[in-house]
Amino acid sequence: MLPLYLDRGYRNDLFVRDYHQKIMDKVQLLALQETYYSNGFYNRDAIDKYIGKFYSMKTSNNPIYEYDSYFRGLKVIDPDLYRCLVLFWQDWQSFEIGDPRKKYQKMFGRFIENLSHWSVGKIILPRKLT
Repeated sequence: MLPLYLDRGYRNDLFVRDYHQKIMDKVQLLALQETYYSNGFYNRDAIDKYIGKFYSMKTSNNPIYEYDSYFRGLKVIDPDLYRCLVLFWQDWQSFEIGDPRKKYQKMFGRFIENLSHWSVGKIILPRKLT
């Protein structure tokens, strides 16, 4: 969507509300490392944060922020989940507006299948109720 937005003459910094905010920092990565997996259990909130941070950093359109070290940190935390997310990202980048619905469904189907394989044998704690 960003290329279409820019082609119409809009400013890059107006595309998203959080353009000027850094998506991930060292404190957040450390918190993920500490809460993601403990005593044989995976923390659902940390998994959600992991996935959200991964895609938020991938889609960041602010060139002043560099996230390579944070991607390496996520990969260390869970290389298998990281691989699932990278594969989906690669599929997503190949998707174009106007592609057949079947391509879209196949792409998401593969993503769900990869996540299902990743989750086999894992004990994932439910969300904390707040």
